[in-house]
Amino acid sequence: KVYETKNGKQINENKIENTNLFQLIDNYSIQIRKDIGISNEHIEQNENLPIADITTESLDAYKNYINGIVIILYQNDYNTSFKLLQSATKDDPTFVLGNYSLFYLLAGKYLNGFSVYTLIQISL
Repeated sequence: KVYETKNGKQINENKIENTNLFQLIDNYSIQIRKDIGISNEHIEQNENLPIADITTESLDAYKNYINGIVIILYQNDYNTSFKLLQSATKDDPTFVLGNYSLFYLLAGKYLNGFSVYTLIQISL
């Protein structure tokens, strides 16, 4: 379901079936753009990178990444989140978003309230 942010009214509802999670995300990405009024011409003229090209081609890595993020955000469980993010980066060492999230998680836990930006500024 796609909603208008100004008034909360539903714009459209779609059901796209696909057993491949990455293709499903890519299909919804294009459909939502159409639903919110972006022209087909604009969609076709602009590069639309597949989610696997932006994140990872490993379904296991992606699932572990998503679960790790959800657990830290909603349960504040560093240990479980750490294990999941670490598993994601072991499954795909080139998964930049997974590696960054693992770093950010550790920085948040061990930097005693200092942001990474603040620590960089202090060190300069």
